[in-house]
Amino acid sequence: MQLLGVVTDEQYERYLAAGLTGFLFPLADFSCDYVKTYTLSQIKAFRVNFPTAHCFVVMNKMLFQADLSSLLSTLKSLEEMNVTGILFYDTAILYTVKKEQLKLPLYLYQTHFVTNTKTVQTYHSLGVTGAYISNEITLDEIKAIANQTNASLMMLLVGYPVVAMSRRHLLTNYQKMLGSTYQNALTVEEPFSKQKYRLYESKEGTTFRYGKRLNNSIAYKQLENKIAYGILEQADFTSEMYEALIRAYHTFDQKKIDAIAGHNRGFLYRKTIYRVKKK
Repeated sequence: MQLLGVVTDEQYERYLAAGLTGFLFPLADFSCDYVKTYTLSQIKAFRVNFPTAHCFVVMNKMLFQADLSSLLSTLKSLEEMNVTGILFYDTAILYTVKKEQLKLPLYLYQTHFVTNTKTVQTYHSLGVTGAYISNEITLDEIKAIANQTNASLMMLLVGYPVVAMSRRHLLTNYQKMLGSTYQNALTVEEPFSKQKYRLYESKEGTTFRYGKRLNNSIAYKQLENKIAYGILEQADFTSEMYEALIRAYHTFDQKKIDAIAGHNRGFLYRKTIYRVKKK
């Protein structure tokens, strides 16, 4: 399993030296759920400066009619950069890449929806290279998917998982109602469970992330030959702590990883409580 980073401070050389093989770059105007996004020119600059590093571009926004006017030119620009792959949500991207015969490896990235082999295999049969596995399935379910597909798979190893995304600008509306100064990040607590969530707002809407950091380090060793890429999100780590985390993963020091990232294993050993209610 190769390690990819999602960073906030752009210290690429430092983190590559620590053990990352590349990065995910959420593309401005075509991505959501990320605090930091990148322009085409910024991604191109990275590609020039680090030509051997993996460069995956995140385009996980639901596309609207107005977005289509620049979609083809954007994809052609990314093709010219020879990016490693595109993480996509909307099938308009798949359609355009196939119609225009663009040389862009595609990875299905639909947050909660990649939970079974048939989904992965269906898209793989349509020419999609791989998929980003949902955070809401167990370790056994991830193994089952990996054992039954030849698609290249990704999973989150460390980060704050996305719980939900609203097209509404909830922070703006909420703070306007209270008459308080606007803040682009807010922590809220659900009154019944006392569970905390981290909210971020962009022009695309409001993202809810789980308030407790996920650490899937146990899965890293068990799945190292089954999952192609593991994602380490910097989030609120300092540069020093993030570098230490990368090095601990690279040499696999379980105790040190847990000391840095905590012990929350998410759904690895417990099935999701969310299900369709029986009649």
